[in-house]
Formats: sequence, structure tokens, C-alpha cells
Amino acid sequence: PVGGPATLVGRSQAAEFAATRCRSARRPPRPAAQQQLVETGCTDRMQFVRYGRDNSSQQGICRSVFAKLQQLYTLHCTEEDPSMEKFFPKALNTQAALPIPVFEAISRLFGVTFELFASPLNCYFKQYCSAFPDTDCYFGSRGPVLDFYPLEGSFEANPPFSEELMVAMVNHMENLLKEATGPLSFMVFLPDWRDPPTEALVRLEASPYNRRQTCVLPFEHSYRNGMQQHCLERDEDLYVKSAHGTLIVFLQNDAGFMKWTPNF
Repeated sequence: PVGGPATLVGRSQAAEFAATRCRSARRPPRPAAQQQLVETGCTDRMQFVRYGRDNSSQQGICRSVFAKLQQLYTLHCTEEDPSMEKFFPKALNTQAALPIPVFEAISRLFGVTFELFASPLNCYFKQYCSAFPDTDCYFGSRGPVLDFYPLEGSFEANPPFSEELMVAMVNHMENLLKEATGPLSFMVFLPDWRDPPTEALVRLEASPYNRRQTCVLPFEHSYRNGMQQHCLERDEDLYVKSAHGTLIVFLQNDAGFMKWTPNF
């Protein structure tokens, strides 16, 4: 398939990404990097990067995640940095993610090819939106989601649980669906907070673009650890049980509903 921290990002969906049209096709500007002295070392399972003026700072990262970062950097920065001299100062952030089997399922069933809230360390697809384009653009980020204007495509959204951001996301999605020129679909994952219900949750459920919704009960599902880069693939801490329910909502225009009908 397409990959994740355990399986490197593949090439099978390159055409899917090329077909995802958006108004702002240009990536964010890439500032010149300040070089630091870097040394690397590894064990069987972990990669260590030492950096700083005297190499006094150190970060450890799972080798499969480190290899994924290298592949993403090569894919997006081959022309600008063919020798990868600027890779290490950028490679070394945290954000919980959906489990890999969930990404595989929504890609297969609903044509999802793009994450609207991700990072270089936890992304499943080659391209995604993230909060820090100045560093993440080197690894495939298209910048912040509120500055991203797709005209068509199928997208997954698992935002940070900030109420203000979640409301802004709903506003942005409804505007995009109103102006879309092709099939457009957003599969949104939000905490099922109902005591009292959040504004974003109320807005999603009442949206005219809400085609289907379901809720996964607390402690019956897990998220991938936001510090997954420090976890081994078989580490018991890699997945964290969710103490709250998760609401899943499909926001789609008519064409998106016809193409990716959520029949379940």
C-alpha cells in the first residue's frame, strides 16, 4: 500500500496525488538552513542523532521512522539537496495519529489519499498538511490546512483537540465544499465530547454536507502514540486506548457522495 512508520511510503498512489488539484499548488517557501555539526549512530532498532556546537544534544528515533523521513526528504528535496547535507538539522515533533490499519481501510474504501493534520513523523501518505511549513515542507507538507484549497479529492482530518481550531476547520471545509468543482470528501475524526457538546461537534452534525456519521465507543479503539518515533513497532506503548468516544463524520458534496458513498 502506501506506508507508514513501519512500512516506508510507497509509489503506488503517485497518480492519486497528481490528480488532487488545488488552487495553491506551490509549496511553502523553503528558507536556507543553518547548518549544525551532526553525528549519527545506530543500534539494531534505534537511530541516534547528536547535534549542536559540541554534539552535546541527542535524539533517539526508531530506525523505521528515521528511514521514512529520509525517503520523504529524498522525494521532495532531491533537486535542492542531492547530497542530503541539510537533512539532519531538519529531521529531528508529536501528534497522535490513526492506526495504520485504519488508514489502509479508508484509503481502500473511500479513496482517501491525503491527511489534513499530520507531521513528517506520523504521516501515512506522501503529502499532508501540517502546522509548521517552514520545516515540514522538506518532507512533503503542503502547509497549514486553513491555507489549503483543494478543488476535489478525498481527505482525512484528525485535528488536534483544540475547540477553536476544530470550529475553524468546519468553517473551512464547508466553504470548500460549497466552491468545489469536482467530487470532494472529508472524513473527519473528532472527540465525542457531549458534556457539554463542543461547537465543532454541533456544527458537524448539523452541517448540510453531513452524509453519514458514526461513533466509536471509549476504550474500544486506540490512537497511535504521538511519540511513536521513540517506540518500537512491537512496543506496548505504540498504541494508546482512547478514554473518550470518537465521532466520525463524512462531509461531502453531491459528487463526492456519489463517488465515495459511506455505506456501512
